Amino acid sequence: NGSEETYWGQQRVLNGHPEPFHMKFIEIGNENFYHPSYGTRYRRFYDAIKAAHPEIQIIGNVAAWGTDSPLWPFEHPVDILDEHYYRSPRWFINHAGHYDAYERSGPQIYLGEYAVTEGAGQGNFVAALGEAAFMTGLERNSDIVKMASYAPLLANINRKTWNPDAIVFDSSRAFGTPSYYVQQMFSQNIGQFVVPVHYQGEGDGDPLYIVGNRDVEKGDLILKVVNVNPFEETATVTISGASLVGAQGSALVLAAKNLLEENSLEQSELVAPVSKPLVQLGQSFSYTFPPYSVSLLRIPAQ
Repeated sequence: NGSEETYWGQQRVLNGHPEPFHMKFIEIGNENFYHPSYGTRYRRFYDAIKAAHPEIQIIGNVAAWGTDSPLWPFEHPVDILDEHYYRSPRWFINHAGHYDAYERSGPQIYLGEYAVTEGAGQGNFVAALGEAAFMTGLERNSDIVKMASYAPLLANINRKTWNPDAIVFDSSRAFGTPSYYVQQMFSQNIGQFVVPVHYQGEGDGDPLYIVGNRDVEKGDLILKVVNVNPFEETATVTISGASLVGAQGSALVLAAKNLLEENSLEQSELVAPVSKPLVQLGQSFSYTFPPYSVSLLRIPAQ
């Protein structure tokens, strides 16, 4: 981040990048929380970095997968906590509200690694479904959950050392798992504001997992809705606070014939999002969410 007059600025220039990188974050260690000397060494790095670059936010890591409510284990300042979760689809579904009650006066959260790894096959649809339900909670709590990254991202099918991975390739082909498409759907449809959603479900099964966003730039209301039940759910959507709702929008739906379906090099889009128009919209309208599905509705609303 320094100027070319600094030693490391000179090294950066020599390596072909004259402008500072403007690095915003540095994580001290990765999954080092269990080591007895981590706290002491963390503080030495923290103090040195903050003294030279107070604008950089410091990330510390915690033993998140060992407890449902991880705590920063040291009496040292930390800007952001990095939590890691590798669990079952049901755990992710049950913890969709995981961050709802987090202390807002404490550090912010970076969900640096997360994925369904139990019962995920080689990257099946039920893994993506569980992650999607959990991600509605990440987005709803974006005041405290500042960043999130699925892990791992890439794997050569002939040399896999982890399972599952979002994108799998060989020497000439590649495919995305259903989890990859969930990440794509969420990341490419983020509004500038989270809007409140009130949902009242009836009957058996899990509720619909929902998060709403307002895309001011495009003039859309975005609803991400996850149905983890084996039956369809018909809901009445009522929009409050909008003076004008367009008559037609769009829906992007990720679904599968069964929960264990997977993509492959031979069938790269067996499980992939399908786009279709939304018609006859208004201040209130009905929509049927397919069984075992992730739906993204874009509704023109101002």
